[in-house]
Amino acid sequence: MIRKNLRLNGFDYSQNGFYFVTICTNFKEPFLSEIVCRVEQPISILTPVGKAVEETIQYIHNNYDGVSVEKYCIMPNHIHLIIALGDACGGHGNPPLRDVIGRLKSFTTKRFREIRHSPHLILWQRDYYEHIIRNDEDYAEKWRYIDENPMKWLITHHKI
Repeated sequence: MIRKNLRLNGFDYSQNGFYFVTICTNFKEPFLSEIVCRVEQPISILTPVGKAVEETIQYIHNNYDGVSVEKYCIMPNHIHLIIALGDACGGHGNPPLRDVIGRLKSFTTKRFREIRHSPHLILWQRDYYEHIIRNDEDYAEKWRYIDENPMKWLITHHKI
């Protein structure tokens, strides 16, 4: 089977800017959280695996030069992130986006295997979706999408 290339041909993904990223769990299994409605506002209750994902996101945000995780949401079977590279977050010499995502996936898979006591489990789908954020309106739209995603989950999964 030939895999479709999801990346924009010829684009330098270490370029300064903002990127909206979605990463899905393997077979879209709900390993990461449960979305529940509390006082009309949905919240994400993280599993131990989801907590490891959140710790990794925060680690990347706090420790990777040239990388800032502006916003994220951990859903049951996927995560959404807005990631800034370079001047957008005060860094110089940006790592390519694929390296940032690769490190996140690698470390969280290692933690997933430790938590589940199984060295061969796969946490993430092979690829991920990314969107290059082009302007302030696009940024605000992606921010809103992340904020509204838990409510969409509840509606889609008939939990409200």
